[in-house]
Amino acid sequence: MLDVLLRRSRSTEPQSTDALLDGRAVACLLRSESAPLPLRFRQGILHLVGSQMTWCQGMYGRGQRFPLVPPLTLVRVRPVGGPGEWNIKKNLFSVVEVRSASGLLELAVPKGSVQLVESALNALR
Repeated sequence: MLDVLLRRSRSTEPQSTDALLDGRAVACLLRSESAPLPLRFRQGILHLVGSQMTWCQGMYGRGQRFPLVPPLTLVRVRPVGGPGEWNIKKNLFSVVEVRSASGLLELAVPKGSVQLVESALNALR
């Protein structure tokens, strides 16, 4: 927004997926089948940096970062509404199910960020 006010122009050249994902952070509620990640949905931040994904518990993402270790395979994207999801807003979030070496991860991310998370997962392959 500040770019518009200061009349700065942005590059219109297509960027690589790595350039688009580098340094992005997404609000994310996460639950997992394996420790040290939480068994129930916990609020946090999903960091997409280079060719790795990390999740940090807490609203501001200042806590300990837990790497989501590849290989990560996208299973499906589904609407919110399963058991243990009563506190997630159905109209704002979707659940991205991801299979990892240690089990199933469920990432509840804003609907507008689902495509970004899918791109990050595809970049990790």
